[in-house]
Amino acid sequence: MLGLLVASALAAGEAKIAVMTLEAGEGVPEKTASAITEAVIAELRRLPNVRAVTPAEIATLLSFERQRQLLSCKEDASCMVELGAALGVSRLLMGSVAKLGRSWLVHLKLIDAEKGAAVAQSDRRLKDKSIDDVLDSLPAMVAELFGKSLIPPEPPSAVGTAPPTQGPAPATSVSPREPGGVDEPYPGDVRPKLALVHDGKGHYLAFTPYAGLETPLFAGDGESFWEQRIGGGGAQGDTQFDLVFWDPRFPAGYQRSFDFKEGKYTLQCGEAVYPYPPVPQKAAVPLLKKAKLFKPRWRRSVQALARDDAGTYYLVDGPREEKDESRKLRLFVGPRGRLRELPLDDSIQDAKGLLLLSAEGRLRVPPRGEHAEWITPGGKLELSNFELGPREAKLVYGELGLYKGEPLRTACDPYLP
Repeated sequence: MLGLLVASALAAGEAKIAVMTLEAGEGVPEKTASAITEAVIAELRRLPNVRAVTPAEIATLLSFERQRQLLSCKEDASCMVELGAALGVSRLLMGSVAKLGRSWLVHLKLIDAEKGAAVAQSDRRLKDKSIDDVLDSLPAMVAELFGKSLIPPEPPSAVGTAPPTQGPAPATSVSPREPGGVDEPYPGDVRPKLALVHDGKGHYLAFTPYAGLETPLFAGDGESFWEQRIGGGGAQGDTQFDLVFWDPRFPAGYQRSFDFKEGKYTLQCGEAVYPYPPVPQKAAVPLLKKAKLFKPRWRRSVQALARDDAGTYYLVDGPREEKDESRKLRLFVGPRGRLRELPLDDSIQDAKGLLLLSAEGRLRVPPRGEHAEWITPGGKLELSNFELGPREAKLVYGELGLYKGEPLRTACDPYLP
C-alpha cells in the first residue's frame, strides 16, 4: 500500500515535499538539528520529480502567526491537512534527532498532506557513533521513506533529440583484475630498535618509542607485520606521544591513532579504545626476530567518484604512490555493492581533467566544481561529481563494496566486522 501511495504521487508529476526542521531532542542543540535537516533536504534534491520546500521557504509562505499555529500541531491529522493545503504540497516530512547516553536516535516520517496520515517512516539508533555516522545514515533513511525502486524514470526526450544514456548494466559481483594491495618486504632490518605491545588477543604493534613521526609503526599478528602510513601526531619528550595512521574507514584522525600517555599504550579505532600493554623483552625479541616485515599493503587510491540519478556510481582508482607506474587507472561502474570493472582503451589526465575511454562509453571528469559526464553514442548523461574526503572514503571502502574481502592491513583491521 505504501508503495502505491508514494509511486502515485511521483507519477503525477513533480511531488512537492515540505520539510519541517527536525525537532532537537535531548542532548542535541538546535543548530545541530537544523544542520541535519539541511542534509536531509540535500538527499531529497537527489530524487527525480521531487521538489523540496525548505523551512526558509515555509517562513516566506506563511506569516509568523500562521506558522506558530500550524507548526505547533504536528500530531493532529486535520492540522496536517491544513498545513499541507497552506503550503500547496502533497507530502510533509518531519522528524526528530536526539542523543541519549551513547546513542543517537534519528526519526524521519513522511505524511500524506491530503489525509494527514503517516505513509512511511524510518528510524535509526546509532550507538557509539559520531555526527558523521548520523549524516551517513540519511541517504538510506530517505530511500526508505520514498522507496528507491518506486521512483519513475525520467520522461522521454523530445522528438529529434537523443535520450540521456544510462550507465552500463552492472554485473552481479565485483571482480577487479588485480588486488588493491600487495605484500612487499620492508627494506632493511629495523627489528633491534622496535618495542612491542599487544592487546592479549594475538594483535601486535611494533614501533620505536619517541622517535617522532619518521619512525615506522607496524601492525600484525606476531608472524607478519605491515607498516602503517603515518599522517600526523606529536610528542612531549619521553612522557607521551601519539601517531595517527591511514585508515579510510574512520574520518577523524583521533579515531585511528596509537597513543602513549600516563604510562599506558592505547590504540583507538573509531570511538573504541583498546589497551596495548608492553610485551616483556624476553618474549618480544625472539618474536620480532622471526617475524616478517612488509611495506604498507594498500597501493590504490580513488582518483574520482561520481553518481547518476539512477544510483549508478562511476569510480576511478589509480596508484597511491606517484612513482608507482605498475598500477594503471581503472574504471568501475554500477550500483552500490555491484560495481564492475570496464576495461580501458585509453586514459588522459591533464589541465582539463580526467578522460577515460572504454568500449561502453567515455567518462569525463572535469576540474573541481563542474559536473562529470558519461558519454556514449546515444548522448551525454550528467553526473554528480563527489568532492573526495573522509565521508566519501567511508563510502568507497564500505557500502560500495569495491574492495570487499581485501584486508587493508591497518592496525584497526582486527576490530572491524
